[in-house]
Amino acid sequence: MRLIHFVCLLALSTPIFAADLIGSEIPPYPDGLKEAEGACVADSLGAENICNYAIGVLANANDEPTHIYAGKFLRYDKENAPYWLVTDAIPYPKLPDDYFVAFATCRENGKDDSTIFAAVKGEDTEIYKNILWAYRLDLTQQKFITLDTKGIECRSEGED
Repeated sequence: MRLIHFVCLLALSTPIFAADLIGSEIPPYPDGLKEAEGACVADSLGAENICNYAIGVLANANDEPTHIYAGKFLRYDKENAPYWLVTDAIPYPKLPDDYFVAFATCRENGKDDSTIFAAVKGEDTEIYKNILWAYRLDLTQQKFITLDTKGIECRSEGED
């Protein structure tokens, strides 16, 4: 009986790996996870296709981010909440204390690109130029690809 109890506890505490999310439909979210934030990939697809794709963050019960995922729009429920097919996912990276991930505000070589998200140093500035790393959601492959940080910058959401 103790063995069964231990196995049940182990199953409840087993982490969700990013690869396990790929191909799943969310919501419902895996046990212990919830939607934390997200952004539509809007400017890259045109107004008629706004929110066909999104980049989202899942978090645990303590509101700690656990995964970044790429979602392909499937449908709306009765309350007009979107359902997504997860096309790619990565573990949410551990960041230095003064960094955060910027979504939907980045650009490459001066051109806005909502497919890009980046770890930026939180500074009192209109444009974040201190970039730790950056990814792009490649819409053809529906996968994240790493980017060279040269030419990547993100606008501060607190600025006009």
